[in-house]
Parts: sequence; structure tokens; C-alpha cells
Amino acid sequence: MFLPPLVVGTLYLGTAGLIATRIRWMPAVGALYATIMLLGAATLEASSVFLRLTHPADVLGFSEIWVQMTCTLIAAVVGIAATMQAIVQQEGV
Repeated sequence: MFLPPLVVGTLYLGTAGLIATRIRWMPAVGALYATIMLLGAATLEASSVFLRLTHPADVLGFSEIWVQMTCTLIAAVVGIAATMQAIVQQEGV
């Protein structure tokens, strides 16, 4: 299934806006969204992500996907860490 970049970008901005509200569980929503995006990119072998990562001669496409996947992975990890921190702070551990 192909999602147009405008839809994906709008979802990213919407998620970022929800996270900015500082509601305790919103980082978990961001981490979940980033994880879904990573799983989608990893499991769809026919996707443009797989094609671009296996053809580094296309420098622009390869670089763009590399940066996007790296930042998405960072977003997932940071979202999980922020959620864990919020839980620990609430429990007063």
C-alpha cells in the first residue's frame, strides 16, 4: 500500500502537534507511529524504500531514505524513552 508523501507528512506533523501538548501518553503515540512506519518500510520488499536502499548509485534517493529511516528510528527510541520517563516521574520512583 502506497501512502502519498503529503499524507505521511501530515500525519507526522499531527503526531508532533499532539506530542507538543505535553499529555503524558503522547510520546507513546509518536513512538507507535514511528514503529509502524519502520515496520512498513521493512516488510514491503517491493517498496521504494527497499529499492532505494539497495541502489546506492542513486545518491539522492539513497541519502533521502537513509536519513528518513534513521530519524524515524530515533523518533521511536526517544518516544519510548520519554514515555518511560513520564511513567517513572508519575510513580515517584
